[in-house]
Amino acid sequence: MIRLTIDRCAEPQVSQLAMLKQYASVPDSSRDALLKLLLTRAMKTVQEAADKSLLPSTLTLTVTEREDNAAIRLYQTPDTIESVKDGKGEAIDYVRKGNSLLPRSFTETVVVTYTTRPDPAQADSLFAVVLQYATALYDGASSEELAQILSQC
Repeated sequence: MIRLTIDRCAEPQVSQLAMLKQYASVPDSSRDALLKLLLTRAMKTVQEAADKSLLPSTLTLTVTEREDNAAIRLYQTPDTIESVKDGKGEAIDYVRKGNSLLPRSFTETVVVTYTTRPDPAQADSLFAVVLQYATALYDGASSEELAQILSQC
């Protein structure tokens, strides 16, 4: 079983909020707090759907019930590995190969904590989807409409 959790996540930039306000045709700052929440939600959702980091984050990937020592895929543009532990919390040795991590010895459970770093080119190309998704949230779109937007990732 695989579980990915976000431990920490940066907030959207002020310029990104300004772009959302313009895109959604919001004329003043009275809804900035709401728009910031929707923008953050949209960025987290799109980065998960696209498997590309849009906001620098710290993630914990927990892989349980492993049957072999196959490589473990890291998600959302991994940058720095902070820790790799077994199910008892003991550090384990590993080799990193691109977006994968290979424990040097078998353990049934592996818990990897790592940071992500957005790739500016990928982030720019996905931001149009973020704007659409955040605006759809603001407008009260249905789950079907939101899924259709995410299909563009």
